[in-house]
Amino acid sequence: AKKVDPKLFFALERTFLAWMLAAIWVSGISIGIGSRSKHEGAPAPGDGMEALCSLLFLGIAIAFILYALVMYAKRSLMIVRRSPGPYDDKWGPVVIGSLFVFSLTAQYCIFWASYYHRAT
Repeated sequence: AKKVDPKLFFALERTFLAWMLAAIWVSGISIGIGSRSKHEGAPAPGDGMEALCSLLFLGIAIAFILYALVMYAKRSLMIVRRSPGPYDDKWGPVVIGSLFVFSLTAQYCIFWASYYHRAT
């Protein structure tokens, strides 16, 4: 069995915390969008769409958290077992990044659609 460098555990924790920080930022975006959709009185056009976008970003934040937890558990088990690897993940960040780009694009399109609907 190979000797495990103690710095590897700290690198794993830093990576986990970086993913959690990204999840906090995305959930903050979700809260910000959700707070815009709450108006007093009659609902404005597009309120339902802003709430939908808020839920979309919340789903992305949950995906970040679940991905971070699964990868942390998988990699820490590999470290404890002194597995030679591979420790990288090629598809997880690509899928999560694609979901994030999709949700940003959806938010942009919904913003312009509600703007156009309010103008007419």
